[in-house]
Amino acid sequence: MTTLTMRPHRGKADLDAIALFLKTCEAVDLPNEYPSVSDILMQFDAPSVDQQRDICLWEDAEGQLIVLAGLMIPTVGETVDGFLWFRVHPTEPLDILYSDIIPWAESRMQEVRQERCLAVKLLAGAGAEQAKRITFLENCGFRIERYFLTMVRSLSEPIPEPQLPDGFTLRPIQGEPDAQTWVELFNDTFIDHWNYHPETVDAFNHKLKNPEFRPDLSVVAIAPDGTWAGFCDCYIPKDGNQGWINPVGTRRGYRKQGVARSMLQAVMQQLKVEGMETAMLYVDAENPSGARRLYESVGFQTTHTQIAYVKDMAG
Repeated sequence: MTTLTMRPHRGKADLDAIALFLKTCEAVDLPNEYPSVSDILMQFDAPSVDQQRDICLWEDAEGQLIVLAGLMIPTVGETVDGFLWFRVHPTEPLDILYSDIIPWAESRMQEVRQERCLAVKLLAGAGAEQAKRITFLENCGFRIERYFLTMVRSLSEPIPEPQLPDGFTLRPIQGEPDAQTWVELFNDTFIDHWNYHPETVDAFNHKLKNPEFRPDLSVVAIAPDGTWAGFCDCYIPKDGNQGWINPVGTRRGYRKQGVARSMLQAVMQQLKVEGMETAMLYVDAENPSGARRLYESVGFQTTHTQIAYVKDMAG
């Protein structure tokens, strides 16, 4: 087994090596999966991330990056569910993880528990076809909590015209001036969803810096009285011919009226104008508002299943 040296993230000095490493993993593992390489790098630079403590690299004797792990730790909420994200170089066996990654993540989450005096959990994901990764997580004490679906829709198929309820309008996101209203809408929309953590204005403004995020193609739905009823975000990765729609949400009290369907259709039309061939999105298979049925009704089909694992951590 390769002998590895563990070290913290060094910021900008590591970005080129990390980007190359992620592209190598993506080509072998799950190409065109969400999030993209660019989005991952943006997440690492988010205001909530402590780069010295929340990102860790393992290198071989020649200094080549072999393992990369990061923790996405919400800054607000009554509990702290840290999401462990990791990649292993495709030339290395998965067994290399046993002695380092999970203990590193658990140690960091225990630090968070002591600092915030809150209960903590550790979350991680695995593709349904990743048998070794699944076995690894389950052997480390993780249990299945949820299933998420990657769905795709060809934009060459006809896209119906949006049919908004009377008096409703759509408009694109207008950047920082929309931050507070968008955050309030997001929080009111997803408070009843699994693993909800409140969004913040800082996080929204950081998203605006992502070159793949397209506020000009993203939309918000506005009710006749001026209330923001729904939103639909849009991303176009640098490489490829697909656009990502994520997330989509309708405020409680405005659901089941065709708002989400109209937003999806409007964004798909714009993606087609941009030259995209497919639209992709990511959905909780047990979404309480019936999002999966909506997506299937407008032509999306499941292409991949992701399993969300959780590990309860004792104090």
